[in-house]
Amino acid sequence: MPPLHHPPQPLLRRAGASALGLALGAAAFAACGETLTQVSESDVVELRVSADSALVGIGATVQLRAYPLDATGALLVRQPVSWRSGATSIATVDDVGLVTGVAEGTTAIVAQIGALADTTIVTVRVPATLALSEDSIGFNASAG
Repeated sequence: MPPLHHPPQPLLRRAGASALGLALGAAAFAACGETLTQVSESDVVELRVSADSALVGIGATVQLRAYPLDATGALLVRQPVSWRSGATSIATVDDVGLVTGVAEGTTAIVAQIGALADTTIVTVRVPATLALSEDSIGFNASAG
């Protein structure tokens, strides 16, 4: 399956960001009054996906996130990330990194920006079931 492509968006860098700020989004940066400056795609030197591996049930979903970083470890926001599944018969992934389990097995989910990519291994399992049965022990009592 070819990678999904997104329309070009302005590339932004958060001034003074560190890798610890990976979980924060662009809206939070702007709300803090920090300066956003335009950068080029070549400023992305590393791409990290939020998990090295994930477990999901058939029919269930797990959200992955991609974090592009510059040479200083600063988070670059609003980057055009594409996602793809190595085996869509096992798990699919949409254009924002939401993975859906399809069938039991393991596959690679890849996030990509330009030539940079990072992979998460996703294992899909049949969801656990709980079965109830009648008690196997009888109890009789009489008053008095």
